[in-house]
Amino acid sequence: MIAANDYLPPEGKNRPCEYRQEAQRYRLLREGDIILVYIYEDNAYCGYPYPAMDSEAKYAISTDGRILRRILGGEPEDSAEPLGLDAGVWGPPARPGISPEFDARWNRPDAGLGDTDGGTPGGP
Repeated sequence: MIAANDYLPPEGKNRPCEYRQEAQRYRLLREGDIILVYIYEDNAYCGYPYPAMDSEAKYAISTDGRILRRILGGEPEDSAEPLGLDAGVWGPPARPGISPEFDARWNRPDAGLGDTDGGTPGGP
């Protein structure tokens, strides 16, 4: 109930079907003092043939009722922190939607000029 009430609070009876607690499926797994809860949309309950995009949530809840971690649909599950030396090169953070590496390779002042085609050496 802790995860269900956090994901879709029970107030408001005039909600669309897919935003009601009873229109969700719940899977639970307990590992020691942590309860893992996976919530996903029950398509058949509302008569929809397919689930909505990002219509899921994952929770880690302690046995005393505290939410330890929450991942809502569409959020990355992994940390943005480097994993170690083999995790690749990490540069300064960029604005959302901007890749410094992509920008450096494809938006050069000489991009599209010269004898290359998309990074492939030109023929004779």
